[in-house]
Amino acid sequence: MFHIRLSERGIRLILALVPALQSVEEAQLRRSLTYSRYWLSDFDVDKPYRELTDFAEELGIEVVNPVDRFREAAADGRKLYLKHDMHFNETGHELFAMEIAEHLRRAGY
Repeated sequence: MFHIRLSERGIRLILALVPALQSVEEAQLRRSLTYSRYWLSDFDVDKPYRELTDFAEELGIEVVNPVDRFREAAADGRKLYLKHDMHFNETGHELFAMEIAEHLRRAGY
C-alpha cells in the first residue's frame, strides 16, 4: 500500500478530517433539513468521522480530528465558517491549523 511505501522512506501520512458545518453547529443541520421530511435523529453526524478514523488507524495512518474542538469553539460563540457558506473563515482556518500543529507537537515533530 501507498502508506507502507511512505513509511519505508520515513514519511508519515496524516489524515486531517475537516469538520463540516452541520456537524459542528446543530442549528445549521436544522436549517439544512428545514424543507425536508428528515429529523435530527435521522442523522449520526459523527459516523463519517468515526469510520474514517477507524479506517485510517487500521492502516497505521495518523488522524487529526478537530471536530470536538470546533464544537467547543462554536458553543463558546466563536464563528468558524463564512457567513452563508460552509467554508472556514479566518478563525476556522486558525483553529484547524492549531489542531494540526498540536498533533505534530505531540508526535514529536
